Amino acid sequence: MIKSLIIEDDPVHQLLLQLLLQPHQHEVEICSYSTTVADAVQDITVHQPELVFLDIDLHGGSGFEVLDLLEERHFEVIFISTQDYAAKALNNYAAAAYLLKPFVQDDLNNALRRALAMIALRRHAAAYQTLFPDESLILRLTNPESGTQTVLQRCDTLCVAANGHQSRVYDIGKAVYDDKRRLRDWEILLGTPAFMRIHRSYIVSLPHVLSWELKGKQVVATLSNGMMIPVSRPNKKEFVKRWRQICSQP
Repeated sequence: MIKSLIIEDDPVHQLLLQLLLQPHQHEVEICSYSTTVADAVQDITVHQPELVFLDIDLHGGSGFEVLDLLEERHFEVIFISTQDYAAKALNNYAAAAYLLKPFVQDDLNNALRRALAMIALRRHAAAYQTLFPDESLILRLTNPESGTQTVLQRCDTLCVAANGHQSRVYDIGKAVYDDKRRLRDWEILLGTPAFMRIHRSYIVSLPHVLSWELKGKQVVATLSNGMMIPVSRPNKKEFVKRWRQICSQP
């Protein structure tokens, strides 16, 4: 059973969600309902859900603020809104899905299908760490030039970049691999504090960030292989904080 929360200040759409979720009650359990940013943050902290249905247009705040106020996030999000914030929700906040009001059963079913797939992947990564706490996650990858396959340990992963609907993986030995998984899948598989999605198109290993600098209004991180990766504006503060913590910078 997947523990879920509904954060929605419109009672009509809150009721609609409940009704549309009834066919999925064997796998999705609604533990709490919130209508404000403060209550949402508290409920997430208390209940530790795996899935959150999050309205963007809350009274006195927004769903984006809810996520910004959390120190960590270990759940999938299905955003809900009357306005089309899909690009921001999917790219900057890595949402599993986006529902534009008014939505119907098929819309919810498709969104839920994507979210459940991400949750299954997150559980797989967590189970691996539980079974093998002293080992790195090992993944099989293909070199795009030679076509040869290899295995890559998580600790040897330098950077993962979006490559269309797939990904391109760079290791610390400067090898490059293509992978069919999306960047969001990699974000879950690499789910340790050492890795961060600093841009909608990049996940980096923070210990392998040699330095960063401000170029105009843009923060740019330099990796150990010489790659220069832009840091998106919403992630700038968190990136600097985590990089300093991991790298023991003053």
